[in-house]
Amino acid sequence: MRKESRHWHAIWSGDTGYEKFEVHGRPTNHVVDLGKRLCTCQFWMLTGIRCVHACAALARVNKHPEDFYHKSIQGNIQVPHQSYSWPSLLGTKSV
Repeated sequence: MRKESRHWHAIWSGDTGYEKFEVHGRPTNHVVDLGKRLCTCQFWMLTGIRCVHACAALARVNKHPEDFYHKSIQGNIQVPHQSYSWPSLLGTKSV
């Protein structure tokens, strides 16, 4: 998500909490509210996972995207370790 967010440019809207941003990209623009954890693309609201537009706004204020999952799923997320491997769905091959 972070790599994709570099194609979006977050512009602070001037609010006192430094939480509202216009995020510009092609072909569309979006509005992100970090305080309410909302974006006009609605991905963040529907999934609870921040979208690329929110990541662009978070990068603008030097905050960690990992701290901005939606509150309703924040306690249920488990990030696998890099060495984690998915079990094979095909099972073992018998000869």
